[in-house]
Amino acid sequence: MNQILVFKTNILSANAEVRVALLLNAQSNVLQWSIDHEDIDEVLRVVVLGMEEADLMSLLNGLGLQCTPLRDELVPESRFQF
Repeated sequence: MNQILVFKTNILSANAEVRVALLLNAQSNVLQWSIDHEDIDEVLRVVVLGMEEADLMSLLNGLGLQCTPLRDELVPESRFQF
């Protein structure tokens, strides 16, 4: 089953993006990926099949890049005031 992994990164330069592209495009279990340069966190979204988050982080760290998993956090209903 496909899984979407989302990371906060420091992919700030075109050179870093090229290195990420070469790495991710060479992985058979990476189906699709994108970097949101308009987001302050330089968010990397990767659609994978049968790849663990830690494995992908290890690959990116091997390039000298920082990446931190971003997970959906639900806001408790008690914080909403109606």
